[in-house]
Formats: sequence, structure tokens, C-alpha cells
Amino acid sequence: MGIPSSNVAVAFGRQSAVGVGAPPTYGVGLESGKPWNEAIDQGEIPLTSAFPGFSEVERRSVKPGLVVPTLAYARLAGLFLYQLLGADVVTGAGPNYTHTLTPANEPLPWVGAAARYGAEYAALLDLKVDQLEFKWAGPGKVDMTATLAGKTIWTNQGSRSFADGATTSGSPNITSPALGLLTQADVGRPITGAGIPATTAGVPVNATATASGVTLTLGPLAAFNDEAGQPYFSGAGATFLMDAASTTPIAAKCQAGSIVLKRNADSVILAASQMPDDIVTGQLEIAYSLTLVPNDLTQWYKVETGSGTGLTPSGTPPIGSADVTFAYDTNTSLRIFSNRVTFLADMPDAKPKGGSAAVTFAGTAFRPTGGNIVSAVVKNTVAAY
Repeated sequence: MGIPSSNVAVAFGRQSAVGVGAPPTYGVGLESGKPWNEAIDQGEIPLTSAFPGFSEVERRSVKPGLVVPTLAYARLAGLFLYQLLGADVVTGAGPNYTHTLTPANEPLPWVGAAARYGAEYAALLDLKVDQLEFKWAGPGKVDMTATLAGKTIWTNQGSRSFADGATTSGSPNITSPALGLLTQADVGRPITGAGIPATTAGVPVNATATASGVTLTLGPLAAFNDEAGQPYFSGAGATFLMDAASTTPIAAKCQAGSIVLKRNADSVILAASQMPDDIVTGQLEIAYSLTLVPNDLTQWYKVETGSGTGLTPSGTPPIGSADVTFAYDTNTSLRIFSNRVTFLADMPDAKPKGGSAAVTFAGTAFRPTGGNIVSAVVKNTVAAY
């Protein structure tokens, strides 16, 4: 029997601190890709030799991480945006809350993940979102792809011992003060160490006591809070606003597009270990791509001349704006906007067989004086991340 490549899921949660595991709160399936990965840098050490061929090899770094192409679920999109941007002001009352998310400097929050591929499991700690992309075409689904860099990964090979002692928390979690939350990767593995109870008293329902400690026995997916059936965003009902030469965007006939938020996360490798010691983020970059089917070339003229009625190319970049809102319903939505964006666009192609002309406007956001390079507003059922 082979490995079932469709039996794949990843669940995310916010960590309370670095090194402390997070419950797998938001579990999603993937459209493609891998539920976890390790970028391994290794190779030969070039030395001369009396014989043909290199003789020495070294492993220079191991960088855990994952790329998650999935749907733009309202709850998970908010978590990723919060981790990437860093500041979240919550208003409203249950069951619907409004998260206003804006950029902040380090320290940023950390997220953890529990992943499954067939009968194989992994737990990843201390993750930061390096890049988050929202992409759409037509009235269908909005794809969300998150690229995360992490410090720590455990797979389900062998057992884990906790010499520091362990405590229990509400089902389905057992936590260790030093090594964090035990997740799907620990299912079916003996967990030993000082402080682990010898009886079932106080042990979560997915664990059974043994003479040497506790063994997780419950099926791993039971611990996932699956996002299946939860609201996700689509192009239908969305609002697209842009202007190539004004900080007040106007309605645009958008056919397809994408928004990419990149935090330039760096995995810090020290001399003492091949594993990252830290994940440090860099500059925040925001890119918009909006493919419009316009009634005229006014916006294209603005890109070229700085004015919808200009006659000659401008020597300075016109400052425009972009504002995109996806709405599932009145209480569930995602809005991303920037009020200082420079656009570039090519003239639309001629088509011998005809059809509407489409113009793709590629925008790069810049931080305005005293303002934010980007802001996001997410409405969902999450009271706090």
C-alpha cells in the first residue's frame, strides 16, 4: 500500500510565546504542495586529493518551514495577517468581531502548526509568515498561499522524553514547559519524564497512562478544528477600487488579480547548530496586481502621464491607491488597502478576433509619512488571536 497523497492537512494556532506550542486551531486541506518541508543545505567540502573525487561532506543548515496553498478562510486569513503585520485592534461583540490589522516592528507573534501526510505527522514550532498571497480570477474562490519559516520541527519517529517535567491541560493537549504543546506528531508515541502522571487522573481523554508515562492514543485528526464548512472568500460580491494617480480610489472593473504581502523573514543560523536560532523579519513589501477590463484607457494614461487627460509622459511616478474587499456576508469580510501605490501597466494587446481589452496594473505600495504601507480589516468569529 502506498502513501495516500490526498490524506493531507495542516492546522495552525497562535503561540503564547516563542518555544511554547499552540493548539491546532485552524485546520485546512491543501490545493497542492507539501504539508511540511525542511530546506537542507549540504554539500562537499572542496579539497585536493591524491585520488579522484571529493572525500568530505558537511551539512550546513536545516531550515524547517512550509508552503500552504489553500482557500482564503476568514479565520485563518486573520491569523496569518496578524502574524505577518503584528498589530490587531479588535472591536465588536460575539459572534462577529472586527480585526483591524496594521504593521508593527519586532517582536511579532509566533504561530505553530501540526501537519499530517497519510499516516505521517509533524509538529512545527516558532513559525513566522514570510509571504502571504491572495489570488483570484473571476467570481470563484480566492486562493490563499502562506509561506512560513520556522525554528523547530518534530516528526513521529520514535518517542520524546521530557526531563523538565510535564503538565496536563484541557483535552486534547498535553504540554511541556520547555518543549511546548504535544500535537498530532506525538500520537501513539511514549511520552516519558518527571512529572507525567502515572494514572489517568487529570490526563486528557486522548491519552492513557502507562508505567513509564503517558501514550497518546486518540486518532490524530480528532485534535484538529477543521475549517471545512467555515466561510472562505470568493470574487463574487467583492469590491475593487483603484486609481493610478489619486489617493482616493474609485470603482474598477476587475477580472483577476493578486495581493502579495512579504515580510522577508530570515532564518538565523549560528555556529553552534544547523537549526535556526531565530526567525527575524525584514522590510514589509506589498504588491498589487489588478487585471481590469476598462471602458477606456483613463487609468493607463494616469500611469503614463500622471493625469487622465495628460499628453506627455511624466518624469515622476504618479501616486495612486488600491482597496480590495472580499465579502462572504455582512459579518464576514476581508479588506486590504494602501493609499500610496505606484502602478505600471502595458498597453492592451490587439486581438484579430476581437473581445474586450484587458489591462493589468502592477502596483507597489510605499509607506506614507505618518501612515501605514498597508492595512487590513478582517471580520470573522474570532474574539482574539
